[in-house]
Amino acid sequence: MKLALLSVLILLVASCQKGEVKNNQPQKKVENIEKNSQNIKKNEKTEAQKDSSKSTNSDYELIKPAESLQKVTSSTAIGIFDGKPILLSDLEKEYPTLFSQQDAKTKKELHQFYELTATQHAMKKMIEWKAKEEKLANHQELLDKITSQTKEPSKEDIESFYKKYEANLKQQGINTLQDAEETIKTYLKDSQKQEIALKYVEELKKSLNFKITFPKANVPKIEIDLKDAPIMGDSKSSIILTIISDFQCPFCSKAADLIHEVNKKYPNIGIAFKHFPLDFHPLAKRAAIASNCAQKEGKFWEYHDTLFKKQGEISEELFLIIADTLSLNKDKFKTCLNSKEALEKVESQIKYSESLEIQGTPTMFLNGSQVDGFSIEQLSIAIESELSGEKPKPLTNDLIIASFGSTNITWADVVKENQNKVKMEDIQQLQKQKEFLAQTASRYVSEKMLNIEAKAKGFDSIQKYMESVLKETSTPTDDELKKTFEQFKSNLGGATFEQVKDKLKAYQIQMNQQAVAKKLMEELYAKYKVLLNIPEPELPSIEINLKNSPLIGKKESSHTLVVFSDFECPYCSKFSDVLEKVQKEYPEKVTVYFKHFPLSFHQNAFSASVASYCAQKQGNFWEYHNKLFANHGQLNDANFKLWSEELKLNKVEFEKCLKSDEAKNFILGELQEAQDLGIQGTPTFYLDGKPYNGNFEVESFKDLLK
Repeated sequence: MKLALLSVLILLVASCQKGEVKNNQPQKKVENIEKNSQNIKKNEKTEAQKDSSKSTNSDYELIKPAESLQKVTSSTAIGIFDGKPILLSDLEKEYPTLFSQQDAKTKKELHQFYELTATQHAMKKMIEWKAKEEKLANHQELLDKITSQTKEPSKEDIESFYKKYEANLKQQGINTLQDAEETIKTYLKDSQKQEIALKYVEELKKSLNFKITFPKANVPKIEIDLKDAPIMGDSKSSIILTIISDFQCPFCSKAADLIHEVNKKYPNIGIAFKHFPLDFHPLAKRAAIASNCAQKEGKFWEYHDTLFKKQGEISEELFLIIADTLSLNKDKFKTCLNSKEALEKVESQIKYSESLEIQGTPTMFLNGSQVDGFSIEQLSIAIESELSGEKPKPLTNDLIIASFGSTNITWADVVKENQNKVKMEDIQQLQKQKEFLAQTASRYVSEKMLNIEAKAKGFDSIQKYMESVLKETSTPTDDELKKTFEQFKSNLGGATFEQVKDKLKAYQIQMNQQAVAKKLMEELYAKYKVLLNIPEPELPSIEINLKNSPLIGKKESSHTLVVFSDFECPYCSKFSDVLEKVQKEYPEKVTVYFKHFPLSFHQNAFSASVASYCAQKQGNFWEYHNKLFANHGQLNDANFKLWSEELKLNKVEFEKCLKSDEAKNFILGELQEAQDLGIQGTPTFYLDGKPYNGNFEVESFKDLLK
């Protein structure tokens, strides 16, 4: 797919700009049953606030990012508690760090989006410039030229690929090597083309001195209290990397090695350690106390390193063995390890980490700004940025953000050709803001209710009150555990009931506790007459190209309903008839448009879209559309021709169209538009240019289509 190659090429190269790499933070791979049995400390945060960009010296206005939830100010009531309004200012006052963190994360995310968009735009312009220089019609001819030397994959290559991915292919209904051969061959040729094109573009970048000069992000920073924190390297440095960690966390063990790499590469910066032992790690708090006791004798980092090296052996005995190995004062260490003072110090450190709204471990801050990713490459980029002393700049229209040869690209150039992308980012951020406020409001009322209940029942904390409530949770019987075992059997890797019984018990107890907690919250919501009502954000409208899109209804209707769909997608099939019903129910009010978005992992979806386009050329798109969805599990070339005959289409014209570049390029254009809009899956709906995520029943449209 030619246009798709350009998109992939630009995306791959753009992701390598300024040393960017993928987030290498390790992901925990455990059985579902084990995941559910863990008591995770916090819920993941969502982004909230937005930065703004002002336009200057331009003949058109620079699109501004979403700055806040429209209609929402600090004095806006977002709910009711016991007859009194809950204002946004109540939440901001209760959780100032949370709002500050969301603001910082969202501004960073927005900056990363802008930088990637600018880089992709500059890459595209460079390739177009080169095509023009070589007197080629367009960038596509250039890509065809440089990738024309691809070799046919050998039989051995195809067989090797099939063996490696046989299970994945069978999941897609491709059960034999013969069935998979053409698909694999196409994939391997496309991979060759990408590799050749990437190498060519890297050489082109060097020859044209391609540069990205995107300004540093203006992200709010959090002041980290480093009093009494152990610091490796230069404690007086203007650059401090702070790691917040847990001695029983596997990921933290990897991070412990990483900070030594950083220290070796950047000996003149400081690396500070903060404790955050998690509840579900039974000896993490004791390990934190032990390391603090070692710190009192000037041996924190030696103790830290040994604890992480022996992480799988952590025990009360190990704490003493390490102390002895490091020649710590045995009596002083033992006294410290069991002292009330040492316990209170760690509990104070835990509260401090919680106040930073830390979501888990490890978490790193560089000069108060949270670091994304856990690799020496990513940390080096962040540290080099701090060392450079570069100051953030506002994104103004005349700001040069990229260059190659004698060509300069301004921020205005990027925005002008990527308006839908920018608007889609606005929409996503506005939706995230609403989600963030809903979650924060829910947390606020929950804590408020539980505090009142705890005090009324004589408890000095919510935690102690909830412990008393959950004591009443029933212990699961063997019969209940066996039922759970049968439910998860396929995910347990062949383990017997006895082998996983303890994990099943822990899981079932947690489920029972959640049920008790849920019932309590429902009762309290009713008791305190809680009502939360977060205003809907005003979303910008997206301009979708509907010039050649098939439609149902009149072009002049009040509303447009657009669906991006895939003929091999089961969910698209489910909703396909609803579109027609909506239009018939409101014939004067709505026009339904169809846009193609065949997903790459649906083997026959692209060909089905091409076939439907050929049917559209003969005025029979919707009839053919219905045939494809009615038979979405039987899509193949033979059936495409058969269904065209059943609809009495001109056979010669239809088959000629199937092979034409015109049909393929039309679908590729649709794919490119969907990708530019940031569409992730199918079906995706737009009502009057705005994403529609509501209930997709005909009745749901009554109010919307007034």
